[in-house]
Amino acid sequence: MAVERYSAIRFPIWTKFVRNPKTATVISMSIWLASLCLGVPAAIVYTVFEYEGVYYCADSFGESHHLRPTFFLVLFLIGYVIPLSTIFILSTLTVCSLWSATGPEGINVGVSMRSKKRATKIVISLVLVFACMWFPYHLNWIWVNYFGSSFTNSYFFYYFQVFAYLFAFTNSALNPLVYAFCSENFRKRLCRCSQPSIETRSATFHSRLAESSERSLPQFSQEMLMHRIAP
Repeated sequence: MAVERYSAIRFPIWTKFVRNPKTATVISMSIWLASLCLGVPAAIVYTVFEYEGVYYCADSFGESHHLRPTFFLVLFLIGYVIPLSTIFILSTLTVCSLWSATGPEGINVGVSMRSKKRATKIVISLVLVFACMWFPYHLNWIWVNYFGSSFTNSYFFYYFQVFAYLFAFTNSALNPLVYAFCSENFRKRLCRCSQPSIETRSATFHSRLAESSERSLPQFSQEMLMHRIAP
């Protein structure tokens, strides 16, 4: 996504011809294939343990237990340091390209400035969300493997691990919300959907009025009376 944002702003003409269903399919398949390959080591070292009748999924390195710290260090680099550095660098270049571009003159200057500010806010929010949400997860494993002497089986560390996992997996759900609620068009359409328009309320009123006019007056009065008496 960071590469796509940067290329769309920095090379708008080139990306216009490159962004097509075929290219999107190839990129998506490549990302999924790379993700599956990166997940193979975890699938190999993780297994199921039974302890007092309860089953747990945990890593098991066997005789190669000395490789455990290296495994989580590589995971930290591939899963956090490299992606965060890439996102940060490309997002910085995106914002710089956005603000260095020559905007329209006259009455559209204000609209252009607001659009740039919104885009900058979205980009910064995405970087901060990724950095903050995934950091506790990786910090937990670095702490356990490299500073094991300070790690104790207490409620504090237990709840820290739980919240670290929750934060990491919540990141996938926050990106759409950041995109959505930082978009002025989305907020306007959401308000329109949550509140019926004047035309809709007027049509509903006239429809109910027409239905009531078809009834006889005594019957309508009796129904109104019963409606007030009924609990």
